[in-house]
Amino acid sequence: MFRYLFWPILLVLIATQPLPLLAQSLAEVEGLAKDFYLRGEYYRSVTEYQRLAFYYPQKAAQAQLMVARALMAGGRQAEAIALLEKRVQLNPSDWEALMLLGLAQLDQDQAAPFGLRQTQVEAAMAHFSRLPSGEPMRERLFDLSQDWRERAPVARPNPALAGGLSAVIPGAGSAYLGRWREGSYAFLITGLFALGSREAYQSGQPALGAVLGGFGLVFYGGNIYLAVNSAHKLGDQNEAQQLEQYRRKQGAFFIPEQPQKPGRY
Repeated sequence: MFRYLFWPILLVLIATQPLPLLAQSLAEVEGLAKDFYLRGEYYRSVTEYQRLAFYYPQKAAQAQLMVARALMAGGRQAEAIALLEKRVQLNPSDWEALMLLGLAQLDQDQAAPFGLRQTQVEAAMAHFSRLPSGEPMRERLFDLSQDWRERAPVARPNPALAGGLSAVIPGAGSAYLGRWREGSYAFLITGLFALGSREAYQSGQPALGAVLGGFGLVFYGGNIYLAVNSAHKLGDQNEAQQLEQYRRKQGAFFIPEQPQKPGRY
């Protein structure tokens, strides 16, 4: 008889037990999520804020923003951008989401060449330009978008000219870019291989001359590639530095809150 009653009794007992999270008050759940965030445990903070949004729908909007902040603070900008883009699509006038979305886009892939980041940067500035006035932090981001729109063109070295100069005189393209040491090494190494190859041929050692000439050609081609690549990199660096200067001027950086230390945005 007991064998037939065991499973129904067990199911009733399980069904009547309260869910662990619901046994906690709203303040306790919110406090735990905030505590993880302040302590820099961003991965755990994301989990707790997601649970808060699920179990307490009245807190879902603010919890989503805190999830985005925790993702940004943890270096997961791509995930924050995806979350915030969905939110902005649902509510284009959500100025807090617009601010965070733009800041996440500015911080994403900062180590990448500026040319690869430019689309994200322009999208961030477009978001900032939509921010309403009336609050200093919003106005700074709006001013950043205006500064960026009215910026002076950045000097970009001509890669074709740098490569052409290095093709005529090894190292000349690097010198044109202000990389004198790099240019000197290119000129000396390529020149030494060329002289060594000529001397080997003149002394009746064609095999050695061919080897030295081959190395010389490798360094000659490398010096042209280096000049072209350096010109592109220098132009990218100039644009990245210009953006950094404008951001510093307006204080447009996301800084997560810490214990006894206020954050920014």
